[in-house]
Amino acid sequence: MGREGDQETPTGLGAEGKTKAAAAADALHLATAAAGGAGLKPHALIAEQRLSIKGYRWRAQDQWLRWLVSSAFMMAAPSLDDLLSILLGRLQAWIGQSGSFDALLCEAFGTCGAGGELLISDLVSSLESGQLTIRILAGTEMVGLRGAYAVEPQSARELILLNQDWLASATVPEIEAVLLEELGHAIDPRLNGDRDTVGDEGERFSALVRGEQPAESAATENDLVTVRLEGLELIAEASAQQPSLTPPAAPAITDIVDDVSSDTVANSGDVSDDATPTLTITAAPGSVVRVFDHGIYLGTATETATAGTFTYTTPTLQVGGHSFTARASDANGNISDASAAFAMSVGVTGSILYGGITYNLAFTVSNKDNLTDGSYTLVATGQAAGDTVQYRSSATGTGSWGGEGSGASPFTKDISVTSSGTYYYQVRIDFDGGTSYDWTSDTLAVTVNTTAAVASADTTAPGIPTLVSSIPSSGGQVLTLNLTGETGSTVLIFDGSTRLGAATESGIGSFTFTTDVLATGSHSLTWRAIDPAGNASALSAALSHTVASSTNNAPTGLPLITGTATQAVTLSVDTSSYCG
Repeated sequence: MGREGDQETPTGLGAEGKTKAAAAADALHLATAAAGGAGLKPHALIAEQRLSIKGYRWRAQDQWLRWLVSSAFMMAAPSLDDLLSILLGRLQAWIGQSGSFDALLCEAFGTCGAGGELLISDLVSSLESGQLTIRILAGTEMVGLRGAYAVEPQSARELILLNQDWLASATVPEIEAVLLEELGHAIDPRLNGDRDTVGDEGERFSALVRGEQPAESAATENDLVTVRLEGLELIAEASAQQPSLTPPAAPAITDIVDDVSSDTVANSGDVSDDATPTLTITAAPGSVVRVFDHGIYLGTATETATAGTFTYTTPTLQVGGHSFTARASDANGNISDASAAFAMSVGVTGSILYGGITYNLAFTVSNKDNLTDGSYTLVATGQAAGDTVQYRSSATGTGSWGGEGSGASPFTKDISVTSSGTYYYQVRIDFDGGTSYDWTSDTLAVTVNTTAAVASADTTAPGIPTLVSSIPSSGGQVLTLNLTGETGSTVLIFDGSTRLGAATESGIGSFTFTTDVLATGSHSLTWRAIDPAGNASALSAALSHTVASSTNNAPTGLPLITGTATQAVTLSVDTSSYCG
């Protein structure tokens, strides 16, 4: 089973060898986990990672184990032997742990009882004899798929098929996850015969083996697809490619431009007299950048001619404090974390040179509930300790001054009103303790609405859109999807890892999407929704669709789904049926 020039792979292990095989497999798993955490490919592992069991002294009879641990990491790209070593390592690790393996089989396949030891032995024998073999196919033959499990109609040989394009860039943990999923598809007929376990039992098996919680969609997902192999179209159970679900980096709000005084709000927390300031934001080029105030969605920024630089001019802001954040979403609808908050207050400002000192003065209000309860605080800043501050409530500038106070900035005065309306205030400041005041602010207008509901942030993700029907046309080369989802949301459609586009909302909560002409082969269609506030749903279960070549009469849509699939189907090729 080794390559030319390699140490031949031993096929038999004694009790001592089984124990060491389990230890070697554990070391292999630790090394692959370390590689995956660092985002490394198999050939990128450093020597220290390959020698996780460095302290063990290998003897001549341990060559199989040495090959098992090292072969998956020494090649420039994973070979068939490398892939086989991963599966054999996992299987050997279960020898002597049949009780735990039986419990895992019960949860993954619904078949409970003893027999795990015999199953492991059968799988090892099938892999070593080539009855269960791994083959790598061109990406054009496995469009939208990472891997698949099928049975050759004439020879009855079992095949684990892997997508060459996907394999070239996959990490070790990603490869192991797919291999284990296809191994699960091979286990199912051994346990259940012709009765295919409902849902994607291979995905459940793989997740459980790797200590992860299986995805909810695996309980009902129809994993049957069609793949082409040497001119034949085989019905297979597959591991579909998915769009990347990695969110982009959080944006950064770099500054806020005051268009009234042509100034920049230099520091978070400054006061501006511009009620419609412009934010400058940096984010990943091409992303959608949403802007929020106290977590409440305001709108979407525009990317400038400088890639990765975005600007956003706010709607008219009320006086008082504001806290802006931004979130970026990529083409697949993945949402970043929020940026660091950039705070500013809207008020009136002024600058005066007095006694050789320049005073930058501001007058605003401090509010926490968008001024809906009639309670707020007047705040004057910029004066020095000992300066005298007065305020007045006046729409005309003729009211009586009062509330005299002194002390360092800020000067504050609590206000409470009981009726909705607009209230007007001014402050004046005496810098030298004389009989006249040296600076009087412009009028600050504070609007109170005691009947308005307190605004709250929308942080609830929409539900996954529901498939109503899928309608093939043009011999199955074009597919129209009809879905229902949250009104006003954007529904993105994917084929494997590729985004096809966004569905059109044809009615309230009704969405339609028609594909372009699809290539011959298998397709795995999924979708998700993003609401206006930037909350994204989970990815849907995959809808499998096959475009047959024009030279055969294979089914044009596998399967045609209306609603949610709850049971896998069995189709046949020629006179031999596939039952796994």
